[in-house]
Amino acid sequence: MSLLESLKERIKASDDFVKKLGKDDERISHLKTIPGIGDFFATLIAFEVDDINRFGDYKKFHGYMGLIPSTYLLGNRTFHGRLTK
Repeated sequence: MSLLESLKERIKASDDFVKKLGKDDERISHLKTIPGIGDFFATLIAFEVDDINRFGDYKKFHGYMGLIPSTYLLGNRTFHGRLTK
């Protein structure tokens, strides 16, 4: 039980730290409006991407984020696979 309590305290401290990081960040506020994106992922995305203007266009951003499905061509057939890494 003491291990469980210790883990709960660490999780709360981590959650508080993430909220503190994004407290006054407008990017994080915007990201949190996306369904499924909470404090942690909004903060992670904001700090990972940094300045979105460093990408020439949305296609380069999508590629950076790994949102483009892989495509395989075999003769006249096109196959779409997993998202790229």
